[in-house]
This record gives sequence, structure tokens and C-alpha cells, in this order.
Amino acid sequence: MPGVYFQLIGKSPTLANSYKFRSVEIKQTAFHLDGVLVPNIMFGRVSYNKI
Repeated sequence: MPGVYFQLIGKSPTLANSYKFRSVEIKQTAFHLDGVLVPNIMFGRVSYNKI
């Protein structure tokens, strides 16, 4: 899945091999991040809807 992100931003999808994709929740009043690519932090959100 992270490889698609790199394709969308015009980079090689093989760059995703050095990243880990995680869903992270930061406890505040429940602040939830849909996805984080690590080591360089890049935030992403993916949504699917039926048409």
C-alpha cells in the first residue's frame, strides 16, 4: 500500500521498501492518524465510498 503513495507523488514505488506503514492513535481526546510512513514522517489519509 505505501508504494501507491509514492507513485501518486511521482516517486519510485520501491522507496516504500524502507518505510513501515502504521495506523497510530495519539491519546489526547482521541486524535487518530489514518496512516504514518516511517522513518521520515509523511501523513496520509485514504477513504473509500460506495457509489
